[in-house]
Amino acid sequence: IRLELLPYLERHFNPRVEQTLARTAQVLSAEISYLEAETERLAAQVVRGERLERYVLARAPLALQRRVVRTWLGGLLDRHPGFEQVEQAIACLTAPNRTRTAPLAGGYLLEVRFEWLVLCSNAPPLTD
Repeated sequence: IRLELLPYLERHFNPRVEQTLARTAQVLSAEISYLEAETERLAAQVVRGERLERYVLARAPLALQRRVVRTWLGGLLDRHPGFEQVEQAIACLTAPNRTRTAPLAGGYLLEVRFEWLVLCSNAPPLTD
């Protein structure tokens, strides 16, 4: 990349491409640090072991919702969740009580239980 792509980009697009990329990396590094700190702060408010306070999380920006869910599930499942699993969890933040997701890794699923989103085993739904 350094020997072929960067010289090509310098010749055809931007003679200062290396400096531009370095500045962009600095900006992104600071933004990632900020998002990580906000994710930790929000997770401390909403994560309770295998439960997540869904109404509180639903009021947060989507980017933070995704980060908190990914971190939460990543700490509980055998594998880190993929995009679709995270999106299923996000949809549950505003879903009706007893809504369930498709199965997740390790035989788990997410279920809406009142104000909580709960990671539970893939068992039949609760009855009244």
